[in-house]
Amino acid sequence: MQNSATSHCTQRHAVSISDGALTERPSIVHRKVADSGTAPITPATSDGYSQHKKLSKLPENIWESPPQKAVRGVVQPRVFPPLGKPTRHTNQLQFMQKDVLDPLTRHQHAWPFISPVDAVKLNIPDYHSVVKRPMDLNTIGKRLQNSYYFSAEECMHDFETIFANCYEYNRKEDDVWLMCKNIENEYREKLRMLPTPEVELTRSIAKRLPVEDLVVRKRRRTRDDFAAREASSVGALCSPPLEDSVSLPIDAAGGSEVRYSL
Repeated sequence: MQNSATSHCTQRHAVSISDGALTERPSIVHRKVADSGTAPITPATSDGYSQHKKLSKLPENIWESPPQKAVRGVVQPRVFPPLGKPTRHTNQLQFMQKDVLDPLTRHQHAWPFISPVDAVKLNIPDYHSVVKRPMDLNTIGKRLQNSYYFSAEECMHDFETIFANCYEYNRKEDDVWLMCKNIENEYREKLRMLPTPEVELTRSIAKRLPVEDLVVRKRRRTRDDFAAREASSVGALCSPPLEDSVSLPIDAAGGSEVRYSL
């Protein structure tokens, strides 16, 4: 799609977007989305505001990122757990990463929700006045990689936040609203396979470390191994002669003293 199409995808009065055409009728766009193989929208699931109400009923999370001010139009929620926050790696969180998040990011309608909304680039200056807690799929992915969550419920809360933000800012006739609904339907379908009960899994320390720490450790290990080999070589050259050994005259060919053990 063209950049001009992207820049209008989240505006309140967004024009229709399909194959780069900015003047296509909404009915045609809806039909093309329906023909793409995604689940059709039924009246029972088409009201995104009901999901927003569901989100508001979730228990308050004391570890939720505090509201932040946008920097050059972007709000980036924290992706590392704050000091003291309990975290775990569970079977359900593993499922959320491999069987929910990864397929959703490859969905044809996921692109508006991959990265944090750039209100400057998209020319929507009121976005962060309406949406107080932005969320996106990349942030969820980084949180999963960094063992940010304690339970799958926390991760689900972030998914619900993405949907609720979209439904709150956009209108039902906007293309991005329909795209979000398709993503949400796919998300809820995948949650049907969520393993139960949730149990904690053991994971190696290496997988918990950030990439930078792994690189530093690898370099340190390589440097230490080299120093050990060098010390071993020097020690062998400087070792005293073996007991019960005799020295023979210098070898004419090699020019060095030859020792034989008795």
